[in-house]
Amino acid sequence: MKTISAIIAAIAAIFQSPEVAAAKKAQRHLADNNSNIAAAEQLLASMKAQRIEDAKADAAALEAAIEAATTEAEKAELRRQSELDRVNDQTDARIKALEEAIAAARQAGAEKLGRIAEKQAAERTAEKTRRETAEAALDEVSAVAGSK
Repeated sequence: MKTISAIIAAIAAIFQSPEVAAAKKAQRHLADNNSNIAAAEQLLASMKAQRIEDAKADAAALEAAIEAATTEAEKAELRRQSELDRVNDQTDARIKALEEAIAAARQAGAEKLGRIAEKQAAERTAEKTRRETAEAALDEVSAVAGSK
């Protein structure tokens, strides 16, 4: 029985198709992409948290500056604050672009995973057929060997 199992395993290894190897490689690539997406999500969360803190600090500073804006120096500070707000708006646009890129990467990953699953299902069916054929051949060989 162990000999038959070993022979079947050897035959299965011989008949392993390039599609299986390609599917395994694609799975590894998908795992790398998922890792990159996770890193991008962490960066995005960090950027959002920093942006919220910056916005709170900017709003508090702007409120205080507006209440006390009587001198030219204070007016210059308000202009500087306005410039900071513009930069923050640009940062918000970058964050949104990063979110969209992450969503697109997720969609591509899901589509690729679906194709991999289809290929693997087809390969499992083909592998089962090959295994059944190999088992039938082994049974014939065993029957011939047993009749001698």
